[in-house]
Amino acid sequence: MIKKYLNSNFDIVVNNYLKMKRYNAISNLHCNIVVPPKIINCDFSVNIIMTLATKLKISAENVSQDLFIMILKDKNLSEIIEKVQLVKPYFYINFNIKDTFLHKQIIQIMAKQNDYTILPRNKRGKVILEFISANPTGPLHIGHGRGAAIGESLSRILKYLGYNVIKEYYLNDMGNQISILVESVKLRYRQLKGETISFPDDYYKGDYIINLAKGLLRKENNISKINIKLETMNYILQSIKQDISNLEIHFDSWFFESSLTHGSNSQIKQIIKYLTKKGYVYINNNATWLTTTKFGDDKDRVLLRSDGSYTYFALDVAYHMNKLQRGFNKIINIWGADHYGYVNRIKSAMQMFCVNKNVIRIVLYQLVSIIKNKHIITMSTRKGEFIPLKDIIKTVGPNVCKFFFLLRDPKSQLEFNLQLAQSNLNSNPLFYIQYAYARCNSIIVASQNISIIQQNLEMINLNLLNTKIERTLMKHLVMFDDTLTICAINMSPHYLTMYLIKLADIYHKFYETCSIIKNVNSNLALTEARLTLVKCVMLIIRNGLNLLGISVMKNM
Repeated sequence: MIKKYLNSNFDIVVNNYLKMKRYNAISNLHCNIVVPPKIINCDFSVNIIMTLATKLKISAENVSQDLFIMILKDKNLSEIIEKVQLVKPYFYINFNIKDTFLHKQIIQIMAKQNDYTILPRNKRGKVILEFISANPTGPLHIGHGRGAAIGESLSRILKYLGYNVIKEYYLNDMGNQISILVESVKLRYRQLKGETISFPDDYYKGDYIINLAKGLLRKENNISKINIKLETMNYILQSIKQDISNLEIHFDSWFFESSLTHGSNSQIKQIIKYLTKKGYVYINNNATWLTTTKFGDDKDRVLLRSDGSYTYFALDVAYHMNKLQRGFNKIINIWGADHYGYVNRIKSAMQMFCVNKNVIRIVLYQLVSIIKNKHIITMSTRKGEFIPLKDIIKTVGPNVCKFFFLLRDPKSQLEFNLQLAQSNLNSNPLFYIQYAYARCNSIIVASQNISIIQQNLEMINLNLLNTKIERTLMKHLVMFDDTLTICAINMSPHYLTMYLIKLADIYHKFYETCSIIKNVNSNLALTEARLTLVKCVMLIIRNGLNLLGISVMKNM
């Protein structure tokens, strides 16, 4: 990882500088290596100077001059950087990566091939990644699809980075929403039997409720002989599993909320007993409350209602403790933005069990809007006004579906443009990437018929790749692992989609600018070097799309 390598080496220089200045305070200073704007003619910049000047209470000019000299003299940095420039007014130090270092990284990418790990597998601990977890009250819609794509891609990226990842779906098979769902099915069943029914506004009204009731009526003419809840849950659960399968996503575990309440000494009862013993529980208006305000929540939360039923919060606390008891040392939840209020309360509860709140990472993703014929389609599961996820998958396919879900940071709202997703134009970002891969593949296939081309990587002379576009392409290729690290730090795969779009853009310019195999007889060595670059692009696109859960297309 080139940026991480640079950061660590610049950090050493800065620490040595602080020692030289006898600055002994704990500073936790870290260099931030950044890619400058295009108008700046360099590969990277470091902007630690003003921070150091403030810490040491000396002028930025003095700091920059001292640090500049130390960077030039540093043995490790001198092996990988060149053209170091101190930019007045002494805020930045700009530099380039040596071509020899870029070439070394290209060789390493080619040597790694399809090994989807940057560290040994399971090196970084056991992670449980919970996503989708939609209430089993209806089919999955496009909003659930976004959470599905984010969770699947993050699981693949974290595995690449050396984590042991388990993907889990949490099924809320209890509570008021399930009761309303069951009653909705009962009323539709009775309507189909010819009864005149007044259908409440807050009941589920989608066509799937009617179809479910029709199926039950075909099965049994006497409603008293049907376990409506069991039949309804099975019907919707199979629908959810089919949608997930259509999106080409597989879960390692399906966890039922109701399992937390089984038995006289159930997990939820153990949790409440422990919290009561620790003094975190009190009774008010016949309800049982948890003092989450002691740990930063904005108000205390109810565990048991006055009627003795558990709240969703109480069951969530038990579920998270269950995860820890199963040996996971990192918990990641992918939730819709409407769960914002649950973040602090869950972390507050975990601290009552002496669990570091940083063990839990909660990613909130914003809503998805469907753009069809330039109009936004609004959705409501309760009213039955939504576009089922299966319809979107059927329309554009699982690959396009997932890629478009991953185009933006989860914190940003997403507009899913159906017309663009269906188009085979360069304006469709996935088509643009797949087209780059297909171009690579056609060149590689054609080169295999040219007998004089060397296949031995050790014989390739990458020094011949000296045009601006070739260097730009190499520089972007070696940023692949850094991009994945950023995805993991920020819990967002959109950095990878943006990386691949830019890679495709650079490659198309390279393809149109540089002759690759046309002049093989007149310049064999250059052809072989450029073919290596093509193979590297092909490899990175394939690996990158795989980490997004997307398959490549060799021909278009």
